[in-house]
Amino acid sequence: MPEEAFEASLIKKDGEAITKLGIKSQKEADEILEKLRGAQYKVAKIESKESHRYPSPPFTTSTLQQDAAKKLGFSAKQTMQIAQQLYEGVELGSEGSIGLISYMRTDSQNLAKEALISGRSRKQSKIFSPRTSLNSTALFGKEPWPVK
Repeated sequence: MPEEAFEASLIKKDGEAITKLGIKSQKEADEILEKLRGAQYKVAKIESKESHRYPSPPFTTSTLQQDAAKKLGFSAKQTMQIAQQLYEGVELGSEGSIGLISYMRTDSQNLAKEALISGRSRKQSKIFSPRTSLNSTALFGKEPWPVK
């Protein structure tokens, strides 16, 4: 059986839980590392669990501006200028100029059934399960999408 590398976290030392700031000095950290380097390890159990993620609903003008400010430091004006450019279209080589977002100055989160069907057909194997409802409200925050 091939060996696979994986990441692990040290949560206990000498049978006691290590708190967030439990290692007080570089010397203590080096001692722990030295013990860990010389130790023998064995994976005792592997648990496989199905996970779900609940996708966020589409942006409204307000939530788009808030996220852009929080994550990118953009002003509302910058955000809307970029959104306008994405709506009008960007040059995508042989495909020509293509609008990459729908009209962004709406606060409706309803999605057209045709858009959902189109999205489902394009991403069937990656996002949607065959049971996923075409009701847009079921897609955002109500019914989880399985993570593959």
